[in-house]
Amino acid sequence: MNINILIFITLTSSILISFITFKPVLVFGKKYNFVDKPDLRKNHIIPKVRIGGLIIFSGFIASIFISLIYLDYKDFFSNITQLNIVLIGSSMIFFLGFLDDIYNLSTFLRLFIQFLIAISMFFKGFSIQSIDLSLFLNNSSDFQLPIFLSLILTSFWIVGIMNSFNWMDGLDGLLAGAGIIFSLGLCFFNYIQGNIVDMIISFSLLGSLISFLFFNFKPAKIYMGDCGSNFIGFIISVLTISSFSYSDNQFLLASQSFSKTNLFVGIVFLTYPLLDMVTVIILRIKNQKSIYFPDRNHFHHRLLRSGFNYNQVIILIYATNLLFVLLGLYFLILKYNILLFLMYFLIVIFYLFNSLKK
Repeated sequence: MNINILIFITLTSSILISFITFKPVLVFGKKYNFVDKPDLRKNHIIPKVRIGGLIIFSGFIASIFISLIYLDYKDFFSNITQLNIVLIGSSMIFFLGFLDDIYNLSTFLRLFIQFLIAISMFFKGFSIQSIDLSLFLNNSSDFQLPIFLSLILTSFWIVGIMNSFNWMDGLDGLLAGAGIIFSLGLCFFNYIQGNIVDMIISFSLLGSLISFLFFNFKPAKIYMGDCGSNFIGFIISVLTISSFSYSDNQFLLASQSFSKTNLFVGIVFLTYPLLDMVTVIILRIKNQKSIYFPDRNHFHHRLLRSGFNYNQVIILIYATNLLFVLLGLYFLILKYNILLFLMYFLIVIFYLFNSLKK
């Protein structure tokens, strides 16, 4: 098997399939009025189809099966593999989001089902069992989590990342572009580690997002909706568990069970969406609003109010995400650096202080 040919097949097929899926999805969405209508909180002024996540999902799933054909993986459905579990879990998340886009499900029902899916992923092996502390202690130390705490942390990690991605989808091309940056980081890391399963997943997502961004950049022709944002968040959340896990100082291959998880690197990697979500939640509590109450306190909203135009906001947020992804990869590959850690810590504290002082 040639890894470079596998990457080419996976990436190309996901780009092409997502691209040719655009028109049918757009027609389907308009026909059945699956559109996102303008309101005071949103930036668009005309209704737009909001099930664009179907484009991403179609390219992702199809490219994975094409990759499996190249790998001659005949026994895929006869074994419960890591890839099989991700496909089943991500499909359930996608269809949950799709139903939400159509029927506007209750927030509590949606969260309840998301947690059920996250818990099922835990029992299928996607779990944060122990936290790697080698970045701070310069050795192979780790903190072993009790199973109940491991279940809680894993579930909140998956559900939290999903919803942070959903909340970030507030400007044309914002989440799709950021998703490309996260996917590129995961593609690079899994490639150099030789993790075939996570590499296929990462490149499939990357290609699908590249095509979707072509139609989603301002002025957007289509929106990804909850089915798209939750799907992307789910894939990224489980990849940060599987890709950033170790066993005896080696990164895990698909056949191994997860042992140590470098959670700190995952947090650095996803600093922007996590920090934006935490800030918004605190502000809503401070203003005595429900944490599920939509508002315009996200970072991209505040930048627009500060006088930045759309292009400047997009470039700034892309650059911020790229910075944190590169920093996470640095910590993951080259290990601990006290100066960089202090700089990261100060940036986070400064952002929180500046965001919450008003």
